[in-house]
Amino acid sequence: SEAMRRALYGQSGTVVGLDYNGTMVIAAYESIANLDIGIVVKYDLSEVRAPYIQAGLIAAGLCFIMVCIGSVLLIRVRNPLVRMMQLTEDRFNAAVQKANDAIVTASKDGYINFWNKAAERIYGYTEEEVIGKPVAMLIPSRLNPVRDGGFYKSYFEADPAAEQKPREIMGLRKNGQEFPLEISISKWSSRDSEYFMSIIRDISDRKKIENSLRESER
Repeated sequence: SEAMRRALYGQSGTVVGLDYNGTMVIAAYESIANLDIGIVVKYDLSEVRAPYIQAGLIAAGLCFIMVCIGSVLLIRVRNPLVRMMQLTEDRFNAAVQKANDAIVTASKDGYINFWNKAAERIYGYTEEEVIGKPVAMLIPSRLNPVRDGGFYKSYFEADPAAEQKPREIMGLRKNGQEFPLEISISKWSSRDSEYFMSIIRDISDRKKIENSLRESER
């Protein structure tokens, strides 16, 4: 009725509203002045929207199928990679645990986060006793500059090119015994922090042999 009213008033255009059946329609109206009449053509909005809804459902279905296919392919590609990475990690851990030298890693702040079996044998501490503890506990208290100033900081400040270069220092076992050791330290950075890995060798026997040789020479 609104569309016809506008047409009879000489207007033309479109309007959305209820028709006489109470159905929501879009109506186009036009006035024919010569005949003094109005023409209205209406379309049910549900019929107008149907192709778009159908196209949307088809697109959503295709997207869902593509996502499912992509997920399956991702899983198939990822699983071998994950297994390979796990196998590599297991082999690395096995090799590290079987190493004769102690391998200790720590954070930039000097807190231990990895401890292998050789470190346990050399120092006498179990892994549970040292993880999260400061590296300073492995150094004699008389070496105050090293303990208080940060072991890694003092290590690299003494020689900026010290990375992976063996150095002899004194270590401290769990029972309080001091012993000579040879240590090589490397460092690496991740997105969130800096880490240090120490490879430590107990050289007590070597020092005894060297001392015996010097005594023999004298």
